[in-house]
Amino acid sequence: MTHKHHYKTERQGNAFALVQTTNTHGTPTVQVPYSFKQEADIAICAAAHTATEINAYRRLAALDLAKMISNEFLAFSDLDADRLLLLREKTEDLITHCIAEIRNQNPNSSPEESNKKH
Repeated sequence: MTHKHHYKTERQGNAFALVQTTNTHGTPTVQVPYSFKQEADIAICAAAHTATEINAYRRLAALDLAKMISNEFLAFSDLDADRLLLLREKTEDLITHCIAEIRNQNPNSSPEESNKKH
């Protein structure tokens, strides 16, 4: 059986969540919460770039995050709040590009389209 993924974006209080539903048994729903700022960045990225460009940006964001983790956290034993904040920002950047890539592949995953279905 082929697993099918369906995506939609839902507003949840003061944030959004990318909701993935699959046709599998067990827990077929996964939610990825993100902020209003990320929603704006995702929408701009998905609208302004081709699927190939978004894929390249996502790969670069993942590479930057991996480099930052290895350079900052594995090389140094002294952690501080500034380094944690930078890690969070790079992680959010990666999530932003991943959701933009999903949205680009699944145009009905925008909040506007999700709200029209309800």
